[in-house]
Amino acid sequence: PMLNPDGVINGNYRCSLAGVDLNRVWLDPSRKLHPTIYHTKVMMRRLMEDRAVLLFADFHGHSRKQNVFMYGCEPKGAAAAASVPSPAGYGAPPMAARLQERIFPRLLWRHAPEIFSFSDCSFKVQRSKESTARVVCHREFNLFNSFTVEASFAGSTKGRLAGYHFSANHLESLGAAFGEALLSYISPDQAPLNAAMRELELIYPGKAAAGGPCVATNLAGIGDLPEKVPGGSGESDIEDSDMGSGDDSAGDGGANGSGGGGEGRRRKRRSAGHKKAKASARRSSAPLVALERAAAGAVAPG
Repeated sequence: PMLNPDGVINGNYRCSLAGVDLNRVWLDPSRKLHPTIYHTKVMMRRLMEDRAVLLFADFHGHSRKQNVFMYGCEPKGAAAAASVPSPAGYGAPPMAARLQERIFPRLLWRHAPEIFSFSDCSFKVQRSKESTARVVCHREFNLFNSFTVEASFAGSTKGRLAGYHFSANHLESLGAAFGEALLSYISPDQAPLNAAMRELELIYPGKAAAGGPCVATNLAGIGDLPEKVPGGSGESDIEDSDMGSGDDSAGDGGANGSGGGGEGRRRKRRSAGHKKAKASARRSSAPLVALERAAAGAVAPG
């Protein structure tokens, strides 16, 4: 459902008519000020009394980062070392918990490689995002498949779509691919799910028996690689600012975006660090970007 109808109908793309960013109130929404968020959480609790919820997805627009991608929630500590039942059921072997939140995005990339970018996905949870929909649903409802799906306002970098804005047809085809990926995720035919798991095990190797890191030696046949690969610089935990009531707003000043002198200096330091980290990530990921574009294949724009 549309969770910001009064804001959108009045031309807002982040705030409700009350002037509130609704993706920052999921921890404790007000029944009067944030009714759509409040009642969505009530609906989810009631639904989960009767049946399991497989996946939560919050669809946004992103004004800076290109492509369509996801933000997820990686497990931490003991949860990351556990095993969870396979979504396919039917006596299927359990999955590694540390990879569970990456499986569906990887399947979606397989169904829409010319539009969806797995390499642009991030599964870090920053403290400033703890009141967003994906993090609250992950923690309160114990959903490892809890995502923000971001569709860029700035178009694509992939294949022949590079440099073009997404059309309505592109976004509709992504919606169809999302449904197909869900079917692959729960299908009794586990071949697509197992293939995604094998790729993820190579991209994100676990720990060797002796306690050292496992090193994957052959990634040449795997497309759309993220920055976090063996020998790489590690997955960036920077989440760019967006303008679509998204998961990753950078604003932390007062109501008008301004703060005191000390806060202004801190913001400048953060901005300088942000730019330095992004430049480092671009340099380290250049060969992977080439692999990703090769894997995307040719697709006609429009």
